[in-house]
Amino acid sequence: MAVDMLGESARGLVAAAMIANERLIVPAHFDAEVYAAFRRLFRRKLVARSRLDFITSRLIGLAAERVALPPLLPEVHRLADRFSAADAFYVALARARGIELVTADAALAHAASGLADVQLVR
Repeated sequence: MAVDMLGESARGLVAAAMIANERLIVPAHFDAEVYAAFRRLFRRKLVARSRLDFITSRLIGLAAERVALPPLLPEVHRLADRFSAADAFYVALARARGIELVTADAALAHAASGLADVQLVR
């Protein structure tokens, strides 16, 4: 979803509007995950260097609480059979904080239902 938002896709604009007044809380690996996605696009020549520069500056300035990963690891480990490692951190964080998991990933939303409150961005 963050890639959609920073890439300013139609779905990203919907997501941005949905969370505009919300406090963002993300696992600490969020920045690496989003940057890696845009870097792949840059390496494939699908986005210009100037766009990668812009995305990098947006990530640096993003007002989000980054939550350390080690305290989430026990729950992530319990979720190992249901989610990728990266996704498990988002689910574990939502559960630990009692917050809604907002995602554009339908498979993640489906798998996380019943474990956390989930809002699917379409």
